Amino acid sequence: MKRRLAISVGAGVVRAILVEDSRVAWAGSADWSDRPELIDSIGRLASESGKMVRRACIVLERDVVQLRTLAPAPPLQPAAAQRYVALEAERLFRRNGDSLVTDAKLVSIDKQNRALFAAAAPEQMLEAVLTGCDEAGIAVDTIGPAAEVVGHAALDAKPALDLAFPNGGTSELVSIGIGGAWRSRLVQGTHEPRATLHPALEALGADAMHFASAFGAALKAPSMQLLPAGTRAARELKARYSALRLGLFAISVWVIAVVVYTARLTIAGRSARRELAVSAATVDSALTERRELDAARRTLAEFASIERARSRQLTTIAQVTHALDDSTF
Repeated sequence: MKRRLAISVGAGVVRAILVEDSRVAWAGSADWSDRPELIDSIGRLASESGKMVRRACIVLERDVVQLRTLAPAPPLQPAAAQRYVALEAERLFRRNGDSLVTDAKLVSIDKQNRALFAAAAPEQMLEAVLTGCDEAGIAVDTIGPAAEVVGHAALDAKPALDLAFPNGGTSELVSIGIGGAWRSRLVQGTHEPRATLHPALEALGADAMHFASAFGAALKAPSMQLLPAGTRAARELKARYSALRLGLFAISVWVIAVVVYTARLTIAGRSARRELAVSAATVDSALTERRELDAARRTLAEFASIERARSRQLTTIAQVTHALDDSTF
């Protein structure tokens, strides 16, 4: 059974959903107003699920993350999108006195057009979310914008379509392209038509739309990563350490294999030499007997050859004698 925990963080509320094989096994929410409450809410929700979950996917809802779309996209390579947005963060996003963590990706709108989809979130809030998960014993696989994955909670998510997700007094309009979500707009009021949600999500009743972001993240994690610089550096260091440890382990295995192979060859050589030394007398005796047998065989062959020659000579003499008359003598 594949079990996935996803948590969505919105303004003043945290929602968590546990999905087992595309079925909602549990869903819960908790309010928060400051950093300590946010940390506590995540830990409380993690314990309320009643099932052992070690990893989670975190998404940030539209009211706590800033999203920008540049269409058409600047002439960038996909690998350069993140660096471009980091350099242009002052122009694209509002800081409000907080340090921002940014990420971006290029999304294909159709076969001819691309858009740059960028996201930014306050670093302090991200650190609080990560701290809450860490205290709850949950490893965070990814943390990104909910707009990138909320479309997976809808059945009618198709290219060239805008999906509306009402949430309280506002609605999030998500534009879908052939490469996925490429634009998100937050509008006042309830926008129609609403997105048709997944049947497993509809089972939650009136709260189904509120859990759409978390459900979409449980089905597919966002590709944009809003990890603070310290966390990103720690993960890269851990990945390098793991790669180094794996490399050392592989080298150790090869060294052990070479040593064992060499030792086995040495032992086998010594054993062969000992056996040859023990059987040297027997081998010499066998070789002597073989030589004597070969000599006897050659002697017998010579006798047989002489016998055949003698028989031919006697036959010839008899024939000559028979052919001569008696008066010849």
